[in-house]
Amino acid sequence: MAEVEALKVIVKSPVSSYSSQVTQISQRTGLASRFLGSTRRKERHSSANSYKSYTLPSFGWNSTPTGQNEKHESVSEIDPIYHRELTQWRERGASGDDSSPFLSRIIIEDLTEQVLNAIKANTLELEAVSEAKPGVRTCALSMVPRFCSYKMRVNSNSEWCHISLLARNRIAAVCDFFTYIRYVNQGIVKCGVHDSYWDIITLRKNMTLARFGLSFIPKIGGSQAETL
Repeated sequence: MAEVEALKVIVKSPVSSYSSQVTQISQRTGLASRFLGSTRRKERHSSANSYKSYTLPSFGWNSTPTGQNEKHESVSEIDPIYHRELTQWRERGASGDDSSPFLSRIIIEDLTEQVLNAIKANTLELEAVSEAKPGVRTCALSMVPRFCSYKMRVNSNSEWCHISLLARNRIAAVCDFFTYIRYVNQGIVKCGVHDSYWDIITLRKNMTLARFGLSFIPKIGGSQAETL
């Protein structure tokens, strides 16, 4: 009988001890989930960050990111449709006729018809206003109050109109484009179609930059156009 009682004690003791430990752990877990949940998440997050700090490279003042010293060349690609329109325009005499797909694509995007006609006829005059401090006027092109430090007129018989710097740059960019077109028409520009294509792309880029109020370097004049 003594051996049987001793065996019962041996069998029951581990189970009861284990169950009591599980109960205590579960109670602690329930309380911890209420009050220590965010702390545990922070600990896991900090441990993850500490792991990253050992595995990811550091980009401090003395370190150089991989590939920073590599040279990246800009890639330019020809628009086959616009290139074909340019080629056809040159083969047909490079005239200033607005009906050609090459010119009509550009003319519909910039300025008014009166200003465009003056630019194509080479009669437009554009000058800086000789004032120490230009005042706020209604820009003749945008029809909004701006500091108008320039003036223009479509021919010598018309009145001067005050324009803003933004309007002046847009006009200058379009003037550069049609000056180049005029040079091609007169035979002054003797480069091939491929080189002429990239010249015209640069001029069109300047027209786009001017439309958004960004500075550009005119291809004809060579001096940088200012921003607002």
